Amino acid sequence: MTQVEKILDRLRELVGIVCRDFGGATHYSVGDSYYLTFPDARLAITAVQRLAEEWRAPGHREGAFCPMGVAVHKGVLYAFRDFVYSRDVNITAAVERVASRLSPADTIVLVTGQVRDDLVDSEWGERFHRIDVGPTVPVLADIEIYRLGNC
Repeated sequence: MTQVEKILDRLRELVGIVCRDFGGATHYSVGDSYYLTFPDARLAITAVQRLAEEWRAPGHREGAFCPMGVAVHKGVLYAFRDFVYSRDVNITAAVERVASRLSPADTIVLVTGQVRDDLVDSEWGERFHRIDVGPTVPVLADIEIYRLGNC
């Protein structure tokens, strides 16, 4: 098995674990990207934190070779046959690209204001730090983005 295949295998394993443990569902994957949904914001952010921690866990070199950019958004998802679509799918993809651009050498988790609003009065509330992505991404023009700290 090549190093790339080992990395992809580990990612697939971790995605399966967090979906199983937190009631998530995988809607599609392309390359090393997954589109997952969870029943609520608390389950989603807990799953994402676990995913990021496990990815960087001591003894697993995948996180060093291939940092992870994670985007968490709350919105609408439409599914028709093997198509998954909505404006919110586009927003999530754009936030993930921002995550990868902000921190290309480290795993980073970004959430949109919609997710943060659901978690602001929870134990997670203090861990969100607003970031400015500027006007370069039109689909994100009205979307607040926060970085999850200590992840």
